[in-house]
Amino acid sequence: MTRKKRIDQDDAIKKAVAKAKKIKIESIYYLYVDEEKDWPIYIGRTKQTLKARLGKHISESKTGNSKKCNALRTLISEGFKIQIGLIDEWPTNEAGRAEDLAISNAIGAGLKLLNTIENVGTDDYIVEIDGDVKKSVWVVSDFSDGWVKGHGKCIANEWHKEINGVSFFRAGRSRLRFDHPVYRQWDCLGITWEVCVQNAINFFTPGTEQRERMIAGIKNNQ
Repeated sequence: MTRKKRIDQDDAIKKAVAKAKKIKIESIYYLYVDEEKDWPIYIGRTKQTLKARLGKHISESKTGNSKKCNALRTLISEGFKIQIGLIDEWPTNEAGRAEDLAISNAIGAGLKLLNTIENVGTDDYIVEIDGDVKKSVWVVSDFSDGWVKGHGKCIANEWHKEINGVSFFRAGRSRLRFDHPVYRQWDCLGITWEVCVQNAINFFTPGTEQRERMIAGIKNNQ
């Protein structure tokens, strides 16, 4: 390697390191009790050190009235020790999605978390393109083709398609349902295929009757 090439390479490395240092990182973490590291009770994200975030959780639990605070306060009063562990680290602009995925995976595995449903799945109708957040990635054309028969969760005569990370199942032209890792299974009822599809989109659009009904149903079953 010539001296000039080596200098150019060194400069490129220095620029890459400088750029990396400017990227803000957040930790995706979980709380657990005593030594039960395989049983998360809460999942969150933070820019603080894990020790500092744990201290804040414990401090908030002394006077807070949320589901999480009440549970932590009870556990602490009964002599249990609240611990914190690291799941992963992500750039700030991706940490929200990583947190939602970690929560969805935990709930999908059958774990009972202290996270409130309002904080789960908030990005399932949002997409980020070149730094700009754009709403409504759910569109009718997503449901038009690409259906496959024989998916593991299909029942008789159903076809499957995954849209934005959600498994949808259809049979004929007027039966549609979805299986979401957080919201679980819901039927998208309608007298025609077009109505079924619009109802499916409405489940993932804030402010719609379908979404409000779904969130209320999940809260009632918690």
